[in-house]
Parts: sequence; C-alpha cells; structure tokens
Amino acid sequence: MTACGSSGTDTPGAAQPSAPPPLPVLTKQTPPPILQKIQRVYMRDLRKCAHAVIVKDKRAAGVYTIEFQVAKDGSTTALGISGRSRPVRDCVERLVNGWKFEPIADGSHAGTFDVRAKFAAPRKADAGADARMIKVINETYMAGVHACHREALRTDPKAVGRVHLRFVVNVDGGITIANVMGIANAQLLSCIRSKVLTWKLPPPLDASGQPTTKSAGITILLRGQAKKPPTK
Repeated sequence: MTACGSSGTDTPGAAQPSAPPPLPVLTKQTPPPILQKIQRVYMRDLRKCAHAVIVKDKRAAGVYTIEFQVAKDGSTTALGISGRSRPVRDCVERLVNGWKFEPIADGSHAGTFDVRAKFAAPRKADAGADARMIKVINETYMAGVHACHREALRTDPKAVGRVHLRFVVNVDGGITIANVMGIANAQLLSCIRSKVLTWKLPPPLDASGQPTTKSAGITILLRGQAKKPPTK
C-alpha cells in the first residue's frame, strides 16, 4: 500500500500538473516615428470616436492603453484595448486595425507596442473665452488698429464709423483668415486687415479641451479726431 501523500508513480486518470503558460509577447519601446504619426494623424480620430461615447456616458472618460502589433509592411493589428468603457474600446480597436506605418527594410519598426490615450469628459462651455479674447485685443492690438485709423484720417476725415472684423483663430492662436468691412476707405480696411493677421490670441478649445479652430467676429467704432478748443 502506498502511504498517503507519497509521490509514487503516475496513476492513470489522475490529475497531472498543467504545462506552464506561454511567455507573453514582449512589448518593445514604441519607436518615435510611430508615436509621432499616432499623435499627428491618428489621435484626432481616436478622440472623436471616444468623445461620441463620453458625451452620453461621462464615466467612459479616462486613460486607455492600446496594445498593437505592426507588421513589416506597416500594417497594424489591435491586440488589446484596456479601459473602462466597452464602446470606447470597440471604436478604438476598429481604428487601430486601420493604422498604417511606413515599412522599414530592417524591420526595426515591426513588433508589439503600446500607447496610452487619455479621453476627457466634455467640458462645459467656457463663457469666459470670448471675454479673454476681447481683453487681449483691447490691451495688445487695438493700438495698431487706431494707428491705421489716424493715418487714414490725414487724407480722409470721413473715415469714421463701425468696422466689422471676421476672422478665424487657429489651434495655435494665430489668425488664418481675416475680413474687414464697414467703412468706405480701402486703405484703412487693408491696413487693419494686415494688423489682424499678425494677432496671437488664446487658442480656442473644443468640448473635450483640445485645441481647435474657431470663427470670431468683433465690431470696432472708429470716431473722428477730437477738435481742439479755439484759442483765446
């Protein structure tokens, strides 16, 4: 009789130790060219698809880890997306499977990598954004507009009235498009437009807090020069 607890030989039908699990695929450090293309080309679409879910369920916001494999031809396969929301994970996975990177002859960009993406909950409309923009214009740039006006008044005393500015603020706060209307003095309007195109304003933000472009408009009242009191 075999003593209880002794090893003895293997008994047919007895439970055997399971084979050790395979080692996980090693994740190499993500090459800079891949990270740069994700940030430059693909991150906007990731945020857009996540935002569509988060606007309905703010609990879906948070950090998501994206593990993906890049083949030697640059094609990409999503291996796993970790994060709180299944719908966000699903939409991210669909996008990742469509990523394409430049193939590298030596295969240095092929492998398994991961990146993290933070998807924020939509912010309430920033009621103070326009006020901050107007403050910057008044304190920093209005002097240039008035300089144009003073120059115009030298030859055209009737160059007074309301000037309407419509412009587009870029993601970096620069002005990309500017239209100036309202006074029948082409030289004055051209001068003001050239000034507006040099403005640097607070970058506008979208609902998720990311820089975006924005159309804006302001009206400026340009008055005539004050008459000097008569000398006695």
